[in-house]
Amino acid sequence: MSNRARDVIDYFYEEGEIDYIFLAQIIAAVSYDEDDTDLSKSVDTKLSDVRILLDYIVGTGDFKLGKSITNVDGFVEYIELDCSIDNFLDELKISINKYGIDSIEVNYGFWIRKVKGRIAGSPLPQFINTIFS
Repeated sequence: MSNRARDVIDYFYEEGEIDYIFLAQIIAAVSYDEDDTDLSKSVDTKLSDVRILLDYIVGTGDFKLGKSITNVDGFVEYIELDCSIDNFLDELKISINKYGIDSIEVNYGFWIRKVKGRIAGSPLPQFINTIFS
């Protein structure tokens, strides 16, 4: 097996030091392999894998969940959500049903942000490896 899971998790930790990790990046991570070959997963499978990934990296306490909103002046605000992953995913599913999984509202409207300056744990749990195939 490749080191795809390790590479993705390490990338999220590194990228999280400088920027938000948008849902587009998370969906792509579980939808394509290291050669950008589509893994042909259904929307439900992608969302299940996203949930597993979020449970792991948000569950460490190293990342927070968030949402982008456009304010009345037309500027985008990044709002950290104080909610469970279940509530986050419920809101995400509503947005997917309304706009589609490939929409800008879904892909850039939801994100995670690193809040603790540490590196990812090692070794990764086996269940994390399974979502990248």
